[in-house]
Amino acid sequence: MTLIGRDDDSSISLPDLHVSREHAVICWSGDQPSIFDLGSRNGTFVNGRRIRRETLLEDGAEFQVGPYCIHVYSQFADAVQKSQELMPNLGDDESDLESDPQRISNSHCAIH
Repeated sequence: MTLIGRDDDSSISLPDLHVSREHAVICWSGDQPSIFDLGSRNGTFVNGRRIRRETLLEDGAEFQVGPYCIHVYSQFADAVQKSQELMPNLGDDESDLESDPQRISNSHCAIH
């Protein structure tokens, strides 16, 4: 489970007042992620539509939380893992996003 919200303790922290402290959650069934809005004031949108129940996140889908558009790429985690195999010192700096491969492999997304 990946919590998305404004709170610093969220798995994906999005610092904006249009994002609730605990806005949405991404869950997995095997390798298939889905997203569920946690009753946020501004809602969560998948491919431009406000969701009202758990919604599958297909490869290439886009979901929006506040002003953030997040694109789902199923191959993203594989690419990060491969880069770590090729460059084993990548992620030595704890502030580097790639320093937490579990967080990357669970998120399957890129924020634009």
